Amino acid sequence: MKTKPFLHLFAPLLLTIGFVTPHAQTVQDSITTLLPDNRVIFRLRAPQANSVSVDFGSPPLDTVTPLTKDSTGLWSVTLGPYAADLYEYKFVIDGVVVTDPGNNLPKPQRQVNTSLLLVPANPSDFIVGSVQCRIFCPAARYR
Repeated sequence: MKTKPFLHLFAPLLLTIGFVTPHAQTVQDSITTLLPDNRVIFRLRAPQANSVSVDFGSPPLDTVTPLTKDSTGLWSVTLGPYAADLYEYKFVIDGVVVTDPGNNLPKPQRQVNTSLLLVPANPSDFIVGSVQCRIFCPAARYR
């Protein structure tokens, strides 16, 4: 694969201002993740930020929790476990509210500043008793 020569010129600058970090983590290591036990790891890469928190839930029942920063500039916190439901959350970076850049499910509203998180339920929680499938064909009765 051929690299662009001009990127090598700007790499030191990008490293200095925090747009690129010199580590070998994958994208999955830096996005919000739902764990099998319904706990959530909130992650956000913001190496130049002074404070990051996650505002989880809908007002007035929302909770604001600060994230901790590692040496690579990745902020994270693990919360939960949560009951099956659709939740909303947003990050607050140095006082500025932003959606989760790693989440492709924004809350549809006029001003998109909230991300959605689906904690799925077990299908057996919804099925009580038996399920039957019956096919009715009224046209066959009149032949």
